Amino acid sequence: TQKNLVFSPVSITTAFSMLSLGAKSETHQNILEGLRLNQTEVPEKDLHEAMEHLQQLLNKPKSDLQVNIGNAVFVDNEMNILESFAHDLQHYYHAEAITANFNNPEDAKKQINDFVKNKTKGKIDELITNLSNEVKLLLLNYIFLDAQWETPFNPHMTHSSQFFIDENSTVEVKMMSRTDSFKVYEDEILPCKVLSLPYKNNANMLLILPKAGKMHKVEEALSVETVKRWQNSTKERFMELHLPKFSISSSLNLKEILTDIGMGIIFSDKADFSGITKDFPLKVSKVVHKAVLDVDEKGTKAAA
Repeated sequence: TQKNLVFSPVSITTAFSMLSLGAKSETHQNILEGLRLNQTEVPEKDLHEAMEHLQQLLNKPKSDLQVNIGNAVFVDNEMNILESFAHDLQHYYHAEAITANFNNPEDAKKQINDFVKNKTKGKIDELITNLSNEVKLLLLNYIFLDAQWETPFNPHMTHSSQFFIDENSTVEVKMMSRTDSFKVYEDEILPCKVLSLPYKNNANMLLILPKAGKMHKVEEALSVETVKRWQNSTKERFMELHLPKFSISSSLNLKEILTDIGMGIIFSDKADFSGITKDFPLKVSKVVHKAVLDVDEKGTKAAA
């Protein structure tokens, strides 16, 4: 079925980078391979230092661009986490360690959801819908973004219009409009057009419009190199832009996807997280990722 999808690769990668700190042997190796990290090229310490640097960079205060990224670990009040794991979480990820009573799942669920709701300014109000009393530890990453367009859209120009989902399907949307000079690129390698829409404070949204029926081909080619090539190839062009005003959210259970990319061991009894605690043999029971994205005339608000 066709559906809109929004997710944060940074949020997912951060959560598993934190988890890798407490993983041992094959479990540890599978997490790093799942994150596509070649340890012969990049030492693991460099990964954690890079994640720390990224977090500091994103959290740097800016007047018209608010980014808040952070981490937390909720620990059962009957479990002791190893000092080395707690130290590394705090050192590299500045993760808050919070005690929770997982023997009372409803109380723990409310505590976690209230924490996430507060950190994402109410954008994600229910991350956890149900919680097993077998849970002993919960790792959490959150991101909140509030970015204002460099040049806002005029709300009086927003009108109802048809948006083409594919050649045969349309949906009525609120369409924002602006005539201006934009950075655009018509890709000669991939079947798509690219437009870079700037926010204040040196950030931008990259909009990719695939040619009819070519969405899958463009998706398959997404990579760091492709995005860099797009960003370096845009040229100023005076044009009329029509952009839907929209709000989308996704709640994803990543167990199947992570198993497909070779990280299935983390969910099994073979999992080795002895670098987290010696009290219980731990395994991952669930990986939930929730993200929301709102785009309007003023800018973008997003959380994950």
